[in-house]
Amino acid sequence: MKLMTQNLVPAEWSLSNGMFSIRAKSGPALAMQNISGNIILDGECFSLTEAIPAKDYVRDPAAAAHEELLFSNGVRWIRKAFQDGDSFVLQNMLRNDAEKEIALGTWNLLCGTKESGLQVETGIVPEDARVFIWQPWNMQISDLTEENRDFFMTTLMHLSDFRSKQTLMIGFITLDRMSCKVSFHTGTKAEGITQVYLSCEVGNFKLKPGKKIAAESLRAAYYKDPYEALTSWADEMYDFYKPDFTGTQRVILGKGIWRDAFTSPTLTVEKCLRSCEKMLEGPLKGFGVHTLYGSPHAVFKGGLPGNWMTFEKADSGCYEDIYKEMNAKGIDFKFWFSPFWFFSEAEETLEENRANLLKWEDGTPVEYAFHNGWELGRGRYGHDVLHQVFLDGTDPRTKAYLRKVFTFYRSLGINGFMLDFLSVIPGTKYYDDNKLPIEASRSIFTTIREALGRESHLQTAVASSPSYIGCVNSARVVRDFGEGRPQYPLPNWQNSSYCMHDYHFANLESFMQNIAANWFTNGKIFINDLNELTIDKPVPLNFAQCATTLYGLNGDSPLGIGDDLNVIDSERLRMYKLLLPRTDGNTIPVDLFDRTTSAGGCHILKKPIHTAYDDYMLCAVFNTQVNAKVYTERISFARLGLDASKEYCVYEFWNDEYVGIFRNSFPVELTQNGCKLFRICEHRDYPWLIGSDMTIEQGRSEIEDLVWNAENLTLTAKVTRPVGERGRLIFLMPIWLRVLNHDRVNTMRETIAQQTIAST
Repeated sequence: MKLMTQNLVPAEWSLSNGMFSIRAKSGPALAMQNISGNIILDGECFSLTEAIPAKDYVRDPAAAAHEELLFSNGVRWIRKAFQDGDSFVLQNMLRNDAEKEIALGTWNLLCGTKESGLQVETGIVPEDARVFIWQPWNMQISDLTEENRDFFMTTLMHLSDFRSKQTLMIGFITLDRMSCKVSFHTGTKAEGITQVYLSCEVGNFKLKPGKKIAAESLRAAYYKDPYEALTSWADEMYDFYKPDFTGTQRVILGKGIWRDAFTSPTLTVEKCLRSCEKMLEGPLKGFGVHTLYGSPHAVFKGGLPGNWMTFEKADSGCYEDIYKEMNAKGIDFKFWFSPFWFFSEAEETLEENRANLLKWEDGTPVEYAFHNGWELGRGRYGHDVLHQVFLDGTDPRTKAYLRKVFTFYRSLGINGFMLDFLSVIPGTKYYDDNKLPIEASRSIFTTIREALGRESHLQTAVASSPSYIGCVNSARVVRDFGEGRPQYPLPNWQNSSYCMHDYHFANLESFMQNIAANWFTNGKIFINDLNELTIDKPVPLNFAQCATTLYGLNGDSPLGIGDDLNVIDSERLRMYKLLLPRTDGNTIPVDLFDRTTSAGGCHILKKPIHTAYDDYMLCAVFNTQVNAKVYTERISFARLGLDASKEYCVYEFWNDEYVGIFRNSFPVELTQNGCKLFRICEHRDYPWLIGSDMTIEQGRSEIEDLVWNAENLTLTAKVTRPVGERGRLIFLMPIWLRVLNHDRVNTMRETIAQQTIAST
């Protein structure tokens, strides 16, 4: 693996006698010294500081450092470091030289405590240092001044000191075998970081005599730019694993209409499917939408996950025939599915898979009681308690069963799946005892992929883990945003099917901050999936505008439509159409590291747009923090990546406002839960486009061509939208010109900068 960046700070490091140290050559603003390692073997902790050097090994000539250390129980820890320019890669391996198998536990590849001699420098002024916390659905930027705090994150240790312009990142650069975790602890302000752990979880793996096991590899490097530290890591992962996102679904319609279809005696699954089909020929005709969310749990016999191939009866026959009939019309579907487990009350599935259930060490199947029915009582299943049992992903019989199920689904036109409840059960024994838990999980994903082909969409619902790189198309990087819940008979929200201002379903602050901080994973590890959009009244207008902006600018994300478009308010329907057709690319944070998440987090996202007729910048500014005050800022053109020496026209989308012509920067003011979307283009001395009200990206997908002819003073635009759709283009025109066909154009003089705004 090669690190794909030149923006590195040269480092000095050492690896010897079981200890590791690293510092930047330019100064120790961020530095670590005296970090060792340890591992749990047969329930006992063995530390490298207690091991003895092995004398019977041959040094690897390719390694910059190589040491082999022996524990008293006969296990050998092999450590190698390879220099790669101004970074280095650390590889760790265990070999069992004993005569009996040894059970492995948590493997801390790098760890240290203040008591064991650990020293961590956290910046010239520690209060100015930042730590990037990668926690799925809970991304954060924090400082290190909070006393006696435990920090937990996945995959990466990322520390930044803005005074020295150093970012130290120690990150895992192989991902597909073990769960990778990073944690550290702060003591008093004077002590700073007092404990550090970079760990691999191996489950209940037993290392046989004479066998080896390699840990996931680590890379350590210093960067000048905290953003590039993350993007270069993601580029490296993409280059190594080469994930294929072919088949990613773009728009999924109809989940909102299921909100009472789970158990309602009148609103059946078939009626919902037919209603969604009607939407495609009504509100969304011409937009190329063809995917329906086709699977509330009510479609399965008894509503039980596990009755995967046994459907309830439809009004007019069977659901298999309905799916096939609709698929023949060009409609495909997305289903919910739990690939790791099912309810044992699905008796046919239980009998078919009894031999290949996941088991504990003593051979008994793993089983958990699931109280209050399925999903907190959403169904009349006749069971007070249901029972989860799990599939062993290493068993060939599991693979054969999954191939059968997904081959059947593919024949029905089911082309996408939300794969849910993906927890790895610790302490279990696999059919293939050479496999680790992550390998067993990936085996299930790859089996499903083989049955479906590359043209199908796999989405993880609750485990946006980089460990599944190459297995899935998309992963939810936000919580259950936008989702509704049924009212009948036992609702989550009493007599409501949607909620506002809660933590999971409608939290704009969490939504925006997670989108901002996950930018580096999109299209590299997985497609960042924003889940679902629900914006019909009585959802507040400012909430709808914020959510629509984020969906519109993050065009790679599939768009799950959470509203019933047959009854939606006309203006909110128009907001959905602003997102169609879906484009590509996602937003990039501008001020992610300017402040901690608790102090307001990221406010500014950008997206550069390149078209055949012009290049321009979209800049979205948010003020979504709970109890936030008015947010004011001057947006620097240089920070957006624009040429600060040039003049730019700024147009605000939601207020239909020409803001002005600016050099260097422009002002912004936002009230709480506010959002402004600015289109910024280079100022010209002839009429030119500054905005469009047809899509969020304002000209990228709807405008095919735009040409100014200086000889005959004409501006020609070619615009494409579905039949019956209307919209306006906004132009800025010098005051020394006037429109000849002014009867078809609205014009307005802006007297401050003496410009004319034309709308047509």
